[in-house]
Amino acid sequence: PSADAPLFCRGPTRSFRRRRIIPENSVRHSSLADLFLKQAERYRTKTALRVKTAGAYRDISWDELRAHVQRAAFWLDQAGVVKGDRVAIYLQNIPETAISMLACAKIGAVHSVVYAGFSAHALRTRIDDEQAKVVITSDVGHRRGQMIDMKSVVDEALKGCKYVEY
Repeated sequence: PSADAPLFCRGPTRSFRRRRIIPENSVRHSSLADLFLKQAERYRTKTALRVKTAGAYRDISWDELRAHVQRAAFWLDQAGVVKGDRVAIYLQNIPETAISMLACAKIGAVHSVVYAGFSAHALRTRIDDEQAKVVITSDVGHRRGQMIDMKSVVDEALKGCKYVEY
């Protein structure tokens, strides 16, 4: 191609052919959990999550979030979840949803968030499709001003389920 051709038609330039060398001591994040821990160390007292509950806001700092994630990861470990296992999360948009996702990332488990408005049959279908070992849920949830008994939906979905152990 000629020198008058558009830049993308001229072919690779020297900058594209050079190898990029990354120093050994450079910061590299191998996973979401590593990135989370790095953020938690950097912004310890700053707000990580802001939650609106009953008209008031509650701030959760990075330190508090890290403590919650470590507690949830410990619980998943005690339940026998190991790297590569699948976890279904049947929660509403509450801080515990994010905490559960980060705890799964911390131990290397694959998580699947299931919409909290699904029926027991729809939840059972998703649990069977992913072959979840654990289902994380809450006792009740609030939707459009009503209290929804989420635990009973999960109990009904798990009747005869062969994959869920806990």
